[in-house]
Amino acid sequence: MRAANGIPAGIAENPAWSAACALHMTYLELNGFAGNWHTEVPGRPGYSEAGRQAAMSSVLSNGPSLGLEPDWESSPLHLAQLLAPKLSLSGAVPGCIYTWPGYRRPEPSSLMLYIYPGNGVTGATSPYLYVFGFGGGTGEGTLSAASLTGPSGPVGLHVVDNHTPGAEGYLPPGGFLAPSEPLEDDSAYTAQATFTSDEGVRATRRWTFTTGEVGEAAAEPAAEAETIPTTVTPLASGRTPRLTVVLQPNGGGARASVAAQGNAVGRSARVTLQRLDCRCPPTKRTLRLTRTPRRFGSHGRPVRVTVSLAGFYAGEIPYRGLTIVRTLS
Repeated sequence: MRAANGIPAGIAENPAWSAACALHMTYLELNGFAGNWHTEVPGRPGYSEAGRQAAMSSVLSNGPSLGLEPDWESSPLHLAQLLAPKLSLSGAVPGCIYTWPGYRRPEPSSLMLYIYPGNGVTGATSPYLYVFGFGGGTGEGTLSAASLTGPSGPVGLHVVDNHTPGAEGYLPPGGFLAPSEPLEDDSAYTAQATFTSDEGVRATRRWTFTTGEVGEAAAEPAAEAETIPTTVTPLASGRTPRLTVVLQPNGGGARASVAAQGNAVGRSARVTLQRLDCRCPPTKRTLRLTRTPRRFGSHGRPVRVTVSLAGFYAGEIPYRGLTIVRTLS
């Protein structure tokens, strides 16, 4: 992912960090993923000092405990840490990846800007754009003069950088650009942004990329649901969008419905339907959320439905991303 987008790759593994990540994921599972995931409490099942250090040093997801791959692309604060140009050393297990202690890559002599998706990249799937400043001894800074133009014209952007309230301390130098509307699939875009370090050094990048299948950030439920807030939260202070997912029996199959309220209406959600009784490929689609339930079905069961809504901004108000998983036997 890094090399394909022009970001320095070649990340080495610290086996001790991987082992610590494994300890912390065990701690989280033993404690039902309750409480603050980024620490461990002495006396609770699975506590260890190595696990506590991993908790404070890593990006985390409970997706693997639900049989899901972590959706880092829908969590811009997490993906930014994973893409940081300075990252050269890490340790990982599913759901836990060490980040900032591994920011050890030697800097270039002058400021360079790294972007994601990279210049000329095709098939980009990220719902966010990233701009990182690296080199010349520059530290944190601000992003400005950001623009994005797509097939339908200019796209509004919300800029999040090192000095955005709620994001301080979470981002490597630079930040990310959150489009005000979902990017269109299989479309060409041109972006530009300027990074100015706190030391006063400035650089600008203009680049193009083409999207692929871009990810997204009523009734009582008929099956269990799990929420995965940590993998899709753009800002710690974000509100939770109002999204309802219902999965019900329908003959020998199942019928799912998705509806939204408030500022979630009109947003795009990614829906994945997976049969659990065969090795069938999952069915994926993007739905525009409405107050009236959008319905789709499966001809068999057991089945699992995953609905992911990326974090977004309604004006200046941030909303957390949300992933809801429902299963039906």
